[in-house]
Amino acid sequence: MPDDDALELACTLCGETVRVTPAPATNAIGSPDLDARPPGAARAALPLRVQCCPSCGYCARDLTVETPGSREAVDEEEYVEVLDDDELPEKAREFLCLARLDGAAGRFDDAFWSTLSAAWIADDADDRDGAERCRALALAALRMARAAGRRVGPGPGVEDVVEVDLLRRMGEFADAERCIRRALDRRPDEVVDQLLRFQRDLVAARDRLPHQVSEALNPDA
Repeated sequence: MPDDDALELACTLCGETVRVTPAPATNAIGSPDLDARPPGAARAALPLRVQCCPSCGYCARDLTVETPGSREAVDEEEYVEVLDDDELPEKAREFLCLARLDGAAGRFDDAFWSTLSAAWIADDADDRDGAERCRALALAALRMARAAGRRVGPGPGVEDVVEVDLLRRMGEFADAERCIRRALDRRPDEVVDQLLRFQRDLVAARDRLPHQVSEALNPDA
C-alpha cells in the first residue's frame, strides 16, 4: 500500500531522489521514561526522525539540508562500517551515523540524542546487545557534550537523571550510585531530587528495566 504522506526529496549530497515519510508534528502526551524517551505518538514517530540516502549513505534529519563536513564523512571507513553493521537494526545504524555527523559538526548535544535514539530503536527491536552497545556510546557522547559545555537536557540536573539511567540500564550499578551521590550533593531542584532518589532505589534493587518519570513523581498513582 503506498504511503500517502511520503515525499520525494533530492539528497543534498548526491542528488538522488529519495522517497521518505516526514516525521509528523506530535505532542508527547503521557510520561517519558527516566532516560527521557518520549511517550505515545512521539515515541512511535522516532524512526521517522532520521532519513538515509540509499545512494550515498548520507543520514540526516532532513536530506535536503547539508550537515557541515558530511561530504567527507560519509566516505570514511568508520562511517560506512556503522551504516553496514547488520548486527544492529537499520534505523539504529542510521541514528548512529547521524550522531557521527552531529559530532563532526561540533553539535555534541545533538550527537548524544541521536545515539540515545539508536538505543531506543534497538530496544523496540528486542535487540538487547545492540541496545547495550548504543547506551555505552550514548554515555560517552553525553560526557563529550558536557566536556564541550553543551547541555543535553532542558534544565539543570536533567542530564544527571539521564546519565544515571543509562548506567543503571547497563548494569553499572556502582557507577550509577556514585553519579547519584554527586548529583544530590549539588542540591538539585525538587523534581530532579525525587527522580534521583527513585533511581537510587532501583539501583539498590539491581533493577535494569525501563521506568517512567511518573513512577517517581506519583508513586501512589
